[in-house]
Amino acid sequence: MSHGMSAKDMAFDFITTAITIVLCSFVFFYFIVAGHWETAEKITRSTASASVFSIFFFLKLKTEKTKIIKHKEEASLDDVLVYFTNFDKTKDLIVIIVLTLLIAGIAWYDNKVNTIDVWQMIMTFSASFIWHCFLFRKKEDYGEIMSATVYDRIKDQIFVFFLPIVVLTPPLLYRTFDIIDQIQIVTVFGVMYAWHKYLIRKRN
Repeated sequence: MSHGMSAKDMAFDFITTAITIVLCSFVFFYFIVAGHWETAEKITRSTASASVFSIFFFLKLKTEKTKIIKHKEEASLDDVLVYFTNFDKTKDLIVIIVLTLLIAGIAWYDNKVNTIDVWQMIMTFSASFIWHCFLFRKKEDYGEIMSATVYDRIKDQIFVFFLPIVVLTPPLLYRTFDIIDQIQIVTVFGVMYAWHKYLIRKRN
């Protein structure tokens, strides 16, 4: 069996490299060449904690890519880990709704539910619901029932690590990233990580 890079792997590496080059170029020209040092200092202060989640995401992306290559060699990417029931689907939707409301609850505890919190709720619910529809889709190859394969679990883990970035985007754009936003992000990640670990597991 050939262990060379597939077209998808090459495309993934190309896209990742291109994004890195574009971001580095933007930082160089906007902050260094154009001399926006004050803006850079403000962004650095506000994104110091947020950058941790971005680092975790890219490390997770790298780790899961390695798993994909390993499972490809073992021809086990399509192995079914779990068959979902309609109750699993309902519980997942409830978790998404509760998670969205938690964002507002944390902000309300600090006596300030504002536009940014609303955007966080909308983006979190939208991203989670889209993934919910993908995860619980019926597959013809498995008898038109809902299931999760090894590959689905890998993609699910990537999504879970990507979700905090979705949550932190509105406050970063408005440059208002504070301790409440950090609590919201950690809560979203913690709940979603624990739930999906439980949801996509081998069952007897």
